[in-house]
Amino acid sequence: MIISKTGRVAFLDGIRGLLAATVAINHIIGSLYGWGFRPFNGAYLAVNYFFILSGFVLSLTYRSEIPWIKYICLRLFRLWPLHFITTLGMFLIYAYNKGHGRYVPDFNIFDLKIFLLNVGFMHGILPSNFPLFNDPSWSISIEFWLSIMLIPVLIRFNTVGKFILFFTSYMYFLIFNAGGVGNIDHYFGLLSGISGISLGAFMYDVRNRGFSLYSVMKPSHANYMIYSAFIFVLVGIYSQDHNRLDFLYIVAFIPLMLIEDSDLYPNLLSRLLSSAPLQWMGYISFSLYLIHSSVIVSGISSPHGHFLSLVIEMTAAIFLSTVTCELFEQPSYRFLKARLNLGRIR
Repeated sequence: MIISKTGRVAFLDGIRGLLAATVAINHIIGSLYGWGFRPFNGAYLAVNYFFILSGFVLSLTYRSEIPWIKYICLRLFRLWPLHFITTLGMFLIYAYNKGHGRYVPDFNIFDLKIFLLNVGFMHGILPSNFPLFNDPSWSISIEFWLSIMLIPVLIRFNTVGKFILFFTSYMYFLIFNAGGVGNIDHYFGLLSGISGISLGAFMYDVRNRGFSLYSVMKPSHANYMIYSAFIFVLVGIYSQDHNRLDFLYIVAFIPLMLIEDSDLYPNLLSRLLSSAPLQWMGYISFSLYLIHSSVIVSGISSPHGHFLSLVIEMTAAIFLSTVTCELFEQPSYRFLKARLNLGRIR
C-alpha cells in the first residue's frame, strides 16, 4: 500500500476526498434545483463507503495495547470537536435566519434537549431518531459508537468471523430494507455502520494476509477489474436511486480496497487517487462533510442563476473546510491527542 507523508494510506485518502466532494455537490444541487432525482443522486452510497474505509483504517491503526479508556478518548477527540463546532454553527445560522425570515428547519431550534442529543452523538443509537441540526452528522454519531464498541471486538475476530458479520448484516439489510442503504430509519443506520465497518475490517485482514489480485490473475486483468469497479461505483454515486441495487454498488467497492501500485504492477487509478489535489481533498474531507450544510443554509448564492450559485457554494465550502481543517480540526486533535501521550497514533 502507498503510504503518504502523513503516514496514511494515500489512495484511501483520495477516495475519501472524492466521496466527501460528491456528498457536498449532491446536497448543494438539491438545495438549488430541488430534492428529486438529480445529478449525484446516489451520493448517499458514499456514507456506506465511509464506513468501509473507517473499518479498514481503524483496523490498521488500532493498537490493542492502548487502554480502552484512552482509545475512547482518542476517538472522541478525533470526531467530537468538529462535530460540536459545526452543530453550533448550524444553530447560530438558523437562529439568524429565523430572525430575518429566512430558511429554518421544521423543528424548534431552541429546544435544548434536541441540541444536546445532537452534540451528544445520540442519532442512530436511541430507539427513535430526532431532528438533526446538521444532517450529515448522523453517520459521525454511528461511527463514533461503533469505533469504540465494535472495532476492539472485531480485531479479535478471525477473518472468517469478520466476513460472517458483514455478510449476515448486509443480507438482513437487503431482505428487510427495500429502500436500500440510504434508508436510515429506526436501526438501519446503525446496521449500515456495522456492516460497512465489518467489511472494511475484513478487507484489511485480506490485505494484511498478503492477498493480491495480481497473484491470482494477470496484472492487466487486475487493473481492468479495479478500473471497471471504480467506474461502476461512480455511476452508482451519480445515478442510483434508493433501491436494492444499492447492495451491488457496495460489493463493487471491494476491488478498490485491493489497489496496488508499484514498478512491477503500475496502476493509474492509484496514482490519480494519490495525487496532490486528491490528497488535499482527503485531508479536508471530514471538514467538508460537516461544513457544506452550513454554506447551503447560510444563503450564499448568486442572482445570476443556479449554476453560478453551485460554483460559489462549492468553492465556499472547500475554502471554509480548508481553513477549518488547518486552524481547528487538526490543531485541536493534535493538542488533545498530546494530552494522552499518543502522538504516534492517527
